[in-house]
Amino acid sequence: MRAFCFLPFGVLLALVGCADVLGERTVNGMINKEIKTPEVSDASVESAARVDKIGRQLLAGSPFLGVEVAFQTIGHKEPELFHHDAHGLFISEGLIDRCKSNDQLAAVLASEIGHMVAETRRTERMNLPEPMPSVAHGTKLDGTTDFDPSRDMELAHFEKSARRPAEKKLWASTDPKTVARSILKDAGFDPKLFNEVAPLLREAGKNQTIAKQFGGRGDSPRWSN
Repeated sequence: MRAFCFLPFGVLLALVGCADVLGERTVNGMINKEIKTPEVSDASVESAARVDKIGRQLLAGSPFLGVEVAFQTIGHKEPELFHHDAHGLFISEGLIDRCKSNDQLAAVLASEIGHMVAETRRTERMNLPEPMPSVAHGTKLDGTTDFDPSRDMELAHFEKSARRPAEKKLWASTDPKTVARSILKDAGFDPKLFNEVAPLLREAGKNQTIAKQFGGRGDSPRWSN
């Protein structure tokens, strides 16, 4: 036998009323909640000039990277480094101050430029046009042909997704670390500097306060070599 429990109407109304009050307080609390924004100020002229000088030196050493980078220095005390497109590189003054030398700063900037260049190259490869299939094949002596349009389109699709090894050898690298090392070396710096700045890059990678306000870090396109 099932047992039923009936609450008096007044008690039920009181419970509903409490729920409404609690819900209203929750909504009001979310609406009126104070939003904490990071303390960001204008970066010093010295820091901005330092970044611009080293950044230009890196780009001058590799003029055919395919990206035009604008270096933006942010007056933020926490180390942060990011980009959200192929043009703007953002670095916080806190990260700049942690670089003990211009060589270390060059390695930090080259690391992010390497990501930007690699993403650009992968995007370009994704947009490669379909290889032109054979429109027609020569006829045989008996007037027939082996031309199969559906097979040609299938081969063209395969050729785009898996290019010939000989052709792939001519492609520029899409590995960010390889690109960054090449940029650093061509600008006259020692690639071994990446070992020195590795802890700084890891620390900067954990901070995304400013990056989120700019729409997040740059995402790598979905592409496989």
